Amino acid sequence: MESLWQRMYYHTNRYGRRGAAIHAISGADIALWDPARQALGKPFAHCSAGAQRSSVRAYASYLFGATPRETAELGKQAVDLGRTAVKFGWGPFGKDAAADVAQVEAARRVVCEQRDLMVDVGHKWDAATALERARLLVPFRRAALGL
Repeated sequence: MESLWQRMYYHTNRYGRRGAAIHAISGADIALWDPARQALGKPFAHCSAGAQRSSVRAYASYLFGATPRETAELGKQAVDLGRTAVKFGWGPFGKDAAADVAQVEAARRVVCEQRDLMVDVGHKWDAATALERARLLVPFRRAALGL
């Protein structure tokens, strides 16, 4: 299977390896794995050369709330569901530094230090803004809280 993928990939060099060409390769690759898996009588994970896991960690993923209070309520839902990590992103986040800090502070307060907190900013900032905001959010890292 891997040699077929490599061959398809090699022969798309004139078309570019993005967009339609790579989507077509992906479709063919996915379509060919199922009969191979069935012929071997094994789950897909045992057919591919990739790493195998017996479990996958689940985390909650939310848009930031319209207010820090709404964000905190979403974080509490994740805690109540037993998630060990929560990711917030997008929504009103990224427009104002002080508002961003307030959102992350509200999330960290309810998610607590025992859980991972992730922030997905999307593609809102240039590099300088991203570095400046990252510095502002450092106090809400687990390590910054003494963990």
